[in-house]
Amino acid sequence: MFRLLTLGLSLWLRMSEPAPPPTPKDAPTLLRALATIPGLEARFHERKQLALLKAPLESEGRLYYAPPGHLVRIVESPSRQTVRIGPTSLEVIDDRGTQTIDLSGRPDVKLFVESFARVLAGDYEALEAAYAVQFELLLEDSARWRLTLRPKSPMLAHLVDRLELEGRGYAIDTIRVLETRGDSSITSIVSADPTRRFSPAEREAIFGLEPSPP
Repeated sequence: MFRLLTLGLSLWLRMSEPAPPPTPKDAPTLLRALATIPGLEARFHERKQLALLKAPLESEGRLYYAPPGHLVRIVESPSRQTVRIGPTSLEVIDDRGTQTIDLSGRPDVKLFVESFARVLAGDYEALEAAYAVQFELLLEDSARWRLTLRPKSPMLAHLVDRLELEGRGYAIDTIRVLETRGDSSITSIVSADPTRRFSPAEREAIFGLEPSPP
């Protein structure tokens, strides 16, 4: 389940006046910048290491995000799979059919899903309420930073040890998910468009959202 929810993000942002510092100085500065994106389309490569397997599992595909909190992860290789995440439900589509999960009945999954939505929405206060947030500049490269999120909720902390997001400037290029049972995943971004805007037809085709009434 958590492999399906591991999301890759890369957010290059056009700066407005007054210009922010070249590198975010703290988590609130970073999240305020992320909150400005109108939408996202990105390619990703994921490397999943399972404690019971010697060789990692690798996949690649495309990621879409549309405010407020709609995420779609399409795996193109090694086999096709689509995961649609909305504010209230999670939908998995593959060659076996479609499975829909009501997130209201899965508070552990709901909290995990909301975590990514809150990062993309730039909701620092909500994120800080759910996680111990640590922001640091990496010693080997002063332009690079790491944002570490450790769950405060025992329900989520039982499953996930921490989330690590890394990037340069205002671009997130790596996400690590480290689970308590020893599994981990690294999602890297190949390319991204953080200015993506979706037409009504695309919102319906990609996110499964019904067209707005006239």
